[in-house]
Amino acid sequence: KCVNSLLEQNYDYEYEIILIDDESTDNTLNIIKNIDDKKIRVLHEKNSGPAYARLYGVKQARFEKLIFVDSDDFVDKNYIYYLSNEEEYIPFCLFNKSEKGKLFSQKDIKSGIYSKWEIIEYILNSSTMCTFWRMCFDKNDFLEIKMNNLKYCEDVLFIVEYLIRSQKKIKVIPERIYNYNISNSNSLSKKFYDEKNLYSFVQLPFEIKKIFDKYYLPFNADKYVNREICFSLVRVYRIVDYKSFKSIFLSKKYSTLKKLQFDCEGSLPFKLYLFAFRTSHLFLIDFIEKIFRANKNK
Repeated sequence: KCVNSLLEQNYDYEYEIILIDDESTDNTLNIIKNIDDKKIRVLHEKNSGPAYARLYGVKQARFEKLIFVDSDDFVDKNYIYYLSNEEEYIPFCLFNKSEKGKLFSQKDIKSGIYSKWEIIEYILNSSTMCTFWRMCFDKNDFLEIKMNNLKYCEDVLFIVEYLIRSQKKIKVIPERIYNYNISNSNSLSKKFYDEKNLYSFVQLPFEIKKIFDKYYLPFNADKYVNREICFSLVRVYRIVDYKSFKSIFLSKKYSTLKKLQFDCEGSLPFKLYLFAFRTSHLFLIDFIEKIFRANKNK
């Protein structure tokens, strides 16, 4: 369904569809072999994660504009046209969620022209979903940024840095041209609280701080790092036992983050998480999470 939607595009110019097989174990390759179209190129990559697979495809691409699609999603017939037709702006598309054959439009950022800083703050506040398939990228600019191979949020890290480096404004396209499938039980997003993602959850606040430290920002970035510390605390807590949890967040590695300005926007639990982290009273997080779980199970 994904590939067919890309082959049925209302687009008058030449384009290619690069499919990265990162050691798939299902019937994907057999399905692709039955689609006879010269636009399709299948490349093989060892299973090194989505970031390296994406980068491998970019390096092999013949054209200077890059658009990404997740394999379990599908797109509108004008998807490539709308995303590749902008020269003055970086295009940013709206989307639907697809579930059991039905499409549901999502409450999202309004269409219009935005500065890059406005979009970055929307992303950092989680006011808009940040994924590779919402944008069109310039190949040369793309390859200048080091790809991070975290299992989750690598797209947020990359896109934020890509926008910071750009001199263009962002145009949010009013048409909903992407369909994000939430029905697939095997998708990566359904395996969120998995021990394989532990490194990514622990590392994410550091990676965000690295980006912010590289560039001048017209706003205080500490609050966004603090916010990711809170998310990191919750994610790790829900994977490991309490002893392991303490050994991670009381280690010397986290001392640099503890020196950040004490500022965290959000709910009271978030503020308590951050307070517990700063003061090394992680039992507070244990206490709050037990209350949440007890209430959820009622």
